[in-house]
Amino acid sequence: MFSFVGGWKYKDQWQIGTRIIHLTNYAYTPIVGSELTPVNSLNIYTPTYSNDIRSARLPSYNQIDIRFDRFITTSWAKLDLYFEIINLTGNRIAVSKTLYSTLAPYIPDVNPSTSYINQNGLEVGKTKVPMFNFGIQMQF
Repeated sequence: MFSFVGGWKYKDQWQIGTRIIHLTNYAYTPIVGSELTPVNSLNIYTPTYSNDIRSARLPSYNQIDIRFDRFITTSWAKLDLYFEIINLTGNRIAVSKTLYSTLAPYIPDVNPSTSYINQNGLEVGKTKVPMFNFGIQMQF
């Protein structure tokens, strides 16, 4: 994992910051084929795993975040108005490639398929949408 955080403040009133993350993801033992096993009148395909343990790696993940701040000082508080874009590139995190359906034969990148989540941990399909946050922080 590689992470870079940077920021620039302008005249004590404005600030822009960014965070860049690169995750190589984890290794797993891939399915390399399947074996047909008839059970009653149903065809069951048993997965065949590679002899090379942890020889494949899930797709890497990149994320870019950007944040804009506007600082306002009053007689009664310090205000920080901010707007941030989380995961500007809209990338998804690959978390599993073991969802194998025993009712179909092994087909690379189809069975088993890769499961993805967003940075918030929720499962996603093909949608790649960044998150937008805004708010006010007050210090009295």
